[in-house]
Order: sequence, then structure tokens, then C-alpha cells
Amino acid sequence: MTRDGQQTVVLTGASGFIGRRLAAHLSEAGYRVRAAIRPERDHDDRVPPRCEQLPAGLTDPVALEKAIASCAAVVYCAGSVRGRGPQDFETANVHGVRAVVSALERSPEPAPLLLLSSLAASRPELSDYAR
Repeated sequence: MTRDGQQTVVLTGASGFIGRRLAAHLSEAGYRVRAAIRPERDHDDRVPPRCEQLPAGLTDPVALEKAIASCAAVVYCAGSVRGRGPQDFETANVHGVRAVVSALERSPEPAPLLLLSSLAASRPELSDYAR
């Protein structure tokens, strides 16, 4: 909880198709949303206006630890859906997940993590994205 009584939810992928809607819904439900945005940006207009925006690379352990500090939950909604080969999907879909889990493991009181995925993940033979 924060000093004003709101619980903070950290959200990756808050500028994406699902993330924007989830961020808006969480804000409307009374949660404080801390959106981890790309580190090269100070602000992302696609993120709903009531969200705190914190530049944090998905594989930057220091920024991730700062982002998840004192949060009630983490929702990992970031993901790459387009690419030419497996390496194009790895930063968000593999390395980012590992980095967030690692940051949570180093936290004195780790928050629960909700990982959003895709139905394609149940059929890894379909594509590099699904794999």
C-alpha cells in the first residue's frame, strides 16, 4: 500500500493492445498503476493518463528493482509478436520475463506475478513467436 491507501500494480507492456486496456481498467478499479516503459522514453502517449510512467528496460535489473519496489503485484504483459527469427522475440518474451522474476526474487517481500501469454504458446511448432 502507499501512503494514500492505494495498492500499486506494476505493469509491463502498458502501451500495447492489451496492456493499455488493462492499465485503464486497473486505474478505474482504484489501483495505482506503475507502467514500466521503454528506457529511451520519458513519456509514452499510448499509456493511459492516470498511470505513473517509469522508464525501465525489460532486462535492466536496477530499473526493474526500482519499478517493483513496494508494489502489491506485477503483471507482465510485454511481448514481441512480430519478428523474422527467434532472436527477435527473446528480449521481451524470454529475457524480460527472467529479469522480472529475478528482480522479484531479490525483493525482501516479493509481490505476486501474473504472466500474460498467448494461446500460440500451447502450439510451439507453429512459429518462432509461439515457441
